[in-house]
This record gives sequence, structure tokens and C-alpha cells, in this order.
Amino acid sequence: MTELNDQLFASEVTQSKGITLVDFWAPWCGPCKRLGPLLEEIAKEYEPTVKFTKFNVDDGRNTSDSFEILSIPTVIIFKDGVPGMRIEGAMTKKDYTDALDQALGSSATKASDNLDVNTTIPIIFTTSTCSWCAKLKDYLKSRNVEYKEINVGENEAAATQMTDKSNHMGVPQMWYKGEVIVGYDEAQLQELFGK
Repeated sequence: MTELNDQLFASEVTQSKGITLVDFWAPWCGPCKRLGPLLEEIAKEYEPTVKFTKFNVDDGRNTSDSFEILSIPTVIIFKDGVPGMRIEGAMTKKDYTDALDQALGSSATKASDNLDVNTTIPIIFTTSTCSWCAKLKDYLKSRNVEYKEINVGENEAAATQMTDKSNHMGVPQMWYKGEVIVGYDEAQLQELFGK
């Protein structure tokens, strides 16, 4: 976990893109000491998709005051530099992972997720600006096919797995029962899902 101070906070958090978790803590705080290892364990599951940082409130009153840190530990999850979910006190692992999953969105893939080409529910890799991706989703919806969508423009861990496992960088891309379909290939889709 990256240790922050008042000088680093803007560049590492408020001017940063993506999801950043900040643990506001102090070395004399018992619950903070118990939370630290738990957050390090969670970081192994979510990095590099989520940046994990910690901020010692004793070393940075300006930042602590600006985010109204009145009790510690306090964890704030920032998205594109904007504070979002706030958790005060030492909570369970599920409380933190649920908050991270919510910040990431339902299509998020953690670095620890192992995406499988042999999936029985189609996985489609998209970007928000891809018109062929929209066409693929429309096709699947028209056939009532349940699928998992992953926006690789917002999810570096999934983009890396997609490229590593399929040897293709292009989207849309669909994985289903050992097949990798790159682009929008209606004939191949009809073979899999019918006309």
C-alpha cells in the first residue's frame, strides 16, 4: 500500500483516474493496526484495478481536516478523484469488498478472477465507444442469451487476461465453450445461438 502525505495526496488520489482506496489511520490506533493486514490481503485481490493507499492522520492534518476525518480508521473509496463510499471503524472483509465491487461496477473483474475461454455463460469484452460491441449485445439480447459483459476500457486486469488468453486485442470479443469470436461474426453467432 502506498503511503501518502499532504503533498502526495492530490497527485495520487484527487487528480488520479480510476478507483483509489484510502485508509486514514494512525500508528497508535489499535483498530487501525488490525485493519492494515486485512486491507493488504484485499489489495492482493484487487490490484492493479484498484490503487490501495494509506494516510497517517498525525502526519497530515490538512488532508484529514478537508475530508472531515473525525474517527479512525476511516476508509474512503475515490473514483476518478471524487470521494465516494466511506467506511468508519474496522469492519469485515466483506464490507470492504462489497464497497469496492460497488465502486467498480457489476462488470468489474479483479486481478484474481480467472476468466475462462471454456465458460458456459458467454463473456463479451467491449468498450463504451464500440458500435460493433453494441450490435453483439443486441444480438444476444434478441435471443435471450444471458452473458457477462466486461468493459476493457475501464478494467485493465480483464483487458490483460483477454489479450493473454486469446492472442487478440480487438473488441468486441466473445468467449463461449472454448470458442473465441473476435468482431461481430453473425454466421458464427448463428451457429452457436441459432437464427
